[in-house]
Amino acid sequence: MKKVAGVFCRAGKGILLIGFSIQIILGLVWMCCNIIEGQKFGAPSGWLYPFLLRVVGDGVWILYLLQLGLAYYAARRFLAPLLPGGIFWRIWGSLALLTIPMALQCHMAALPYSAVSSLFLLELCSCRKMFQGGNLVRETAAGAACWLILWALLPEYGLFGAVPLVLTLLVQCGMRPGEGKRVVAGCLVVAAFGGILGGLQGLLPAPAGRKVTWEQALASRFAWPNLWNDSQAWPSDLAEAAGNCVWEASATPGQMEQILFPVIDEAAGEVAGEFYVKMAQIAWQKDKTRIMKEIVWDVLGYGAAPAILQLQLTARGYDSYSGRNYEIMFLHTPVLAKYYVAYACWWFVAALGVGLLAGVAGCLEGRLGPGRGKLYFAGVCVVSAGGMILAYTMRGAGMMDYKCTVSILELWMAWVLSGMGVSDGGREDLGASCCSTGRSHEK
Repeated sequence: MKKVAGVFCRAGKGILLIGFSIQIILGLVWMCCNIIEGQKFGAPSGWLYPFLLRVVGDGVWILYLLQLGLAYYAARRFLAPLLPGGIFWRIWGSLALLTIPMALQCHMAALPYSAVSSLFLLELCSCRKMFQGGNLVRETAAGAACWLILWALLPEYGLFGAVPLVLTLLVQCGMRPGEGKRVVAGCLVVAAFGGILGGLQGLLPAPAGRKVTWEQALASRFAWPNLWNDSQAWPSDLAEAAGNCVWEASATPGQMEQILFPVIDEAAGEVAGEFYVKMAQIAWQKDKTRIMKEIVWDVLGYGAAPAILQLQLTARGYDSYSGRNYEIMFLHTPVLAKYYVAYACWWFVAALGVGLLAGVAGCLEGRLGPGRGKLYFAGVCVVSAGGMILAYTMRGAGMMDYKCTVSILELWMAWVLSGMGVSDGGREDLGASCCSTGRSHEK
């Protein structure tokens, strides 16, 4: 059995090497063809990126290079304990994460999603070092600094960035019973950065766009795109508050936030939240099956976009921003982008399958020791990614945008690439040992 498992393991490594290398070549060619022209998206959100764009002016390609450099650094740090030693493997692995089409599109756009994904990986690196027995206070401070910058880039990451830090410190309370002072000091560091974040939120102006309440998000999630049909069943007071803008608001998901919600807020005042909940209840009663299907589509889109992108592009899914994203990526190099995206989407699914088989083969050979630290860190990654997917899914229907969760795709591929670090001949597995021995292999 071990010999058969060893054959599967070596074959899996060869397949991963070839498959990712093709993706890297296609991605680098697409990058070189688009480095000057760039991609024309709308104005960035948050506080930091509008300022950066004013600084670089017409030289936006400088921003692309900075984003590519940060993405490469983050990928290299995150993959360092998971890949074989040697400069080739570190460069190759980093480029494999860099050239995921959704990720590379963000790196080559004047939007905060590239820096957000890179900083989220760097924050997870700090969390992993804590599970490896690293200096808790120093790593907490490094992770909290990433968290603060994440919030400045995209305000919602003020919440997403807090999740891995808080979970890691909670686990450390049980893993380091003799280091209570260090754990308390780490908690104080997170609290201090949280206080800074709260103070800055009070000082800085609110970011562009309206702040959506949870009731509005619930109404958007359940009521769109059947808003007009559902409005026939609304009670008279809700219909009166909505006025004559329901048809216009049902055209696109963003119209609910831009047109319908302000009208209802102004007409209903304090009871507007009750109206939004009523809208959601009526929509659920009328068509719960459709709503659940759309939620599943969004969960898959945010959690594993390449697996369903081709279906979305052939109109076999439901409304999302994937078509617009692909159109922008397709603009300057249509033929190359077509084959690059098609191959990478197929390879994403295939790589997950190969990674699963390689993992099973490694377990059968007895070379993949679970390691308590490794399991805890994997749990932190899963919970952090799951919370992010849930939050974006429930913000509204028809708004799925894979750019928001690029870091989750990178985590998937990092897990697949960790199979390359499984050594042959009974030698120690880098991916398992780095998380179970408490010794850091990162540089």
